[in-house]
Amino acid sequence: MSPSRSFCDILKIERSLANMKNNNFIGLIGFIISIVSIFNFGITAFFGLILSVAGLAVSYDINDKKGLSIAGIIISLIMLIIFFISITFTIIIRTN
Repeated sequence: MSPSRSFCDILKIERSLANMKNNNFIGLIGFIISIVSIFNFGITAFFGLILSVAGLAVSYDINDKKGLSIAGIIISLIMLIIFFISITFTIIIRTN
């Protein structure tokens, strides 16, 4: 694999592999990273959100189950909201 491949090329490869195996690995990885973001206070939630959305797109292409991707999106959004609220409160408290 050459280092100049774009994210779209990687998604095309994932879609072709998913069509062969009928699995959605991007959605699964996005869900796992979203769960990890619960334990590290939302730091990895952004990456979990991106991978879960990509997994949802792949699951529509291969007509696979969408539950893990949707759960990853919901968990990531909740953790991002909590992360930004905590950062905002920290900034407000430090400036006073």
